[in-house]
Amino acid sequence: MKTTKFLFTALLFFFICSAVFAQKDTTDKITKFNNAIKKKLIEQVGLSEQVADKYLAIQKDFRMKIRNIAEKRKELKEYIVKNPEAADIGKKLDELFALEDEAYKNRKDYVSSIKEILTPQQIAKTMILQKETRELIKEKKKDKKKKKN
Repeated sequence: MKTTKFLFTALLFFFICSAVFAQKDTTDKITKFNNAIKKKLIEQVGLSEQVADKYLAIQKDFRMKIRNIAEKRKELKEYIVKNPEAADIGKKLDELFALEDEAYKNRKDYVSSIKEILTPQQIAKTMILQKETRELIKEKKKDKKKKKN
């Protein structure tokens, strides 16, 4: 009886842990997406593989910085809206404005970095590629949403 109870408990624990720790592996999808973007940069924009890698690294760094700033801004805005009468509201507003300045500085640094490795024509072509990519992703999400419903 004790052995059966132990086995049942162990199996139950195993299944619960499996369900809790099972995560969808998206690294393959991300790698495929990045490779597809790199291929488009090489074919449509005319970048070498090395320049495409540099461009993608600069873009990834920029997006991470902007994402972090956006998260902090969101938290600050939520705090400000919920606590407009708080004693530290002036400090929180100053922090919010400082984040706006930081975002602007990061955008300027991003553009400067891109200008160092790309010609103006290549920058224009990457802008077109980014727009097309955003639209394609938007359509895929919309199609996926339709299939769920």
